[in-house]
Order: sequence, then C-alpha cells, then structure tokens
Amino acid sequence: MRRSHIRRTKERTLDKAKRVFAILLLSIVVIGTAPAKLSASPSLGEGVVSRSALDSRAWETPTSSSNFDLRKSSTERKHAYPTDEFWDKLAQCETAQNWQNGGRWAGGLGIMNNSKFPKREMGTWERFGGEQFAPTPDKATREEQIIVANRIAVEGYQQLVQRDPDWARRQGVPAQYLWDQNPVGLGGWGCYKSKSSGKYRMDKPKMYYYENYKDVVHFKFTMNEKSKAVHDLQVFLGLKVDSWYGPKTRQAHRKYIKKHNIQTYDTIPYLSGGVTAQSVSSNKTAPEKRCPKWEKMLKQYKLPVKDFSYIMWRESRCISKAIGWNYRKGMSHKDCNLAPAVQYKKCKAVKSYDSGLLQINSSWVTVTAQVCKSKRGDMTVLLKPECNIAVALHLYNNGGMHHWKATSGRYPE
Repeated sequence: MRRSHIRRTKERTLDKAKRVFAILLLSIVVIGTAPAKLSASPSLGEGVVSRSALDSRAWETPTSSSNFDLRKSSTERKHAYPTDEFWDKLAQCETAQNWQNGGRWAGGLGIMNNSKFPKREMGTWERFGGEQFAPTPDKATREEQIIVANRIAVEGYQQLVQRDPDWARRQGVPAQYLWDQNPVGLGGWGCYKSKSSGKYRMDKPKMYYYENYKDVVHFKFTMNEKSKAVHDLQVFLGLKVDSWYGPKTRQAHRKYIKKHNIQTYDTIPYLSGGVTAQSVSSNKTAPEKRCPKWEKMLKQYKLPVKDFSYIMWRESRCISKAIGWNYRKGMSHKDCNLAPAVQYKKCKAVKSYDSGLLQINSSWVTVTAQVCKSKRGDMTVLLKPECNIAVALHLYNNGGMHHWKATSGRYPE
C-alpha cells in the first residue's frame, strides 16, 4: 500500500513536470514566432520634404519588393545614340550590308580610311580611333564599326598622344598632347543626306540613352521627374521630347501599358482603372485622392473644396512641408550635391521650386510677401498651411485653375 502510494505520487509529480515543460516550450515557440516590433518611421510632416522622395514612397505597393526593377539594372549612357537597326539600314544603302567591303570607303558603313594615325592624310576611321580595333573598317567586326560610327556622329573621340621626348624638345612642342575630335553628325553619309540635293534620304534616327531602350516602358517613374530615362520613354512612345514626366507623358505611358497588357503595378506611379487582379492583392485599395484634414480650412478660405482637396493630394500628398524642385533643361537632382533642405536655394541646376500643400511656385515672390505679410524673398512661409492656401486663393481669384494646369482642378476619370 505504501509502495503504490509512493508510485502514484511520483507519477503525479512527473505529469506535473511534463505539463510545466510543455507550457514553457509553447511560450518559447510563441515568442519566437511573434512578429518583430516595427520601428516607428519618421513623420513626413517633420522638416522639409522632397516631393520626389514623397512620390517614390507614396506609390509603394505589395508587389514592389517582388518585381524586378529593370531601371536599377540598366546603364544610363552619357550620350543618346542611334539604334543598331538604324546603322543596319544605313549599311544596307551604302554597301548592301557588306561589312567586309574593301576600298578607301570600307566596311558596311563606308567609312573612309587612309594612311595611319596621326599622319595628316589619315581618314575618318583613323581620326576617330578605329585603328584600336583594326587597320581598316573591313577588318573590324560589325559591332566595332558601329562603335566608330557612333563616335563620328554623336560621341566624338579623344586620345592622349605620346611623342618622342627628344624630338619634341628639339621641335619645341609638348612631349604629349590630347587628340580631340568633335562629332560631326550624320551628314557625311551620302545615304543619309544627299550632298547634291541636300535632302535627307533616310528618316532621322531615334536616339536613346539606354541600350535596352525597349524595356524603358517597364521603368519606375515619379511625377515631374526629369531624366534621360524619360527622354527614352518619350522617344519610344513617339511623344514630344522634353525629358519631363508630366501629365501627357504619364497618360501616354499608361495607355501603352494598358494596350499591351503589361502585367506590372510599379511600372508607373498609379494605373487608375488599369490594375489587374494579378497585379495587386484584392484586399488593398487605391489611395483616396483628397485631403480631408485640410478641407475645413479650404472652406474657410472659400475655395472649391472638392477640387482643391484633390489638387493638394495630387501636388503634395497632403504634406504641408513638401517641396518640389524644377530643374533646368538637361539637368536633374544628380547635378546637386546638397542636402534637400538647402538644395533649392544653392543648386545651380534648380530653375525654381514649388512649396507647400498646393505647391506654390517660387516665382510668386511679391504676391507671397503681400498676402502673407512676410519679408519679401522669404518663401519658407509657404510651408505654413494658412499662407499657402491664402496665396492659392489669390491665384485662383486672378487666373482660376490655370495656375494648376497639370491637374486642371479635376478629379481623374
């Protein structure tokens, strides 16, 4: 009897120990699988906010991390070059694409060669560094001939020339000098432009900064971006080229995406009505295109609430301290090596900048000073919502929606 009691006591103790161990094990598993606490991200409303950075964050989607970003893997070239297809077409006219064609005007593109570098009687092939590939064009490959043709037409060519030091000293010239040839365009090819009539016999080639220019429709763009990528997109879509990703370019880009059924969400900032079920998770909704936080103030200033609430969302994503920089032609943020807070004041690449909720342009210096009762030239007051909306009211009363022609004050269809 005593032994059975001891045995039952041991069994109960063992069962209790097993239960405690199981509870401990379960708590360890739960703790280990619990989601990590997310660190709080800094508020976009604190400090001056770059509009370009704001746009890039505002359009993040569930698929962004999984889609391959072609733009990041593509190399932007210094110059815009004709396509290889153009050179093939030109070679067809010049030599029926006989890339081993001999003679003084040799190769598939009929590039003149004569003597050797750096003699005075040398030809075009030698002047633009063709001898680094072969003595004459017909001895070079098709790809090498196209490289030299691009130098002749677009890129130019530079080479550091070393002279014999003793000879240079006796002649009173430098022992080394830079051979520098500027590009001469396409007019030297008779099949492109007739020397006798002066008329172009071929269409002007499409020029691209990216070698993989056909993939540019898959690149990510931000509204009002100015870049070489936008240039290539506009050339590819047959638009007027100004390298600015404005409303018309965005609309044409969206139309192309829809027409060719390109299944990607992060190709352009927002595909209104064009997002498929495969592109975006069904439990995610598009952002509401208005700024409820500021609608009461819009009503106080007697502005069209619905229209201006949308304009706020479109221009600044409802962030009162957003600033957008407008760069000079051919320049971008890459030409500015300054912190965003001072960039718009000191960078020579910046032509003007837009401030605040309704992105008032920096050209309205006098109006801002008069309306906001501030010091003339102090445009930081536009980062205050009251001042920004007050100036917007003045502009609206003196020109209407024309001042926001990018949106025209309308809701998107």
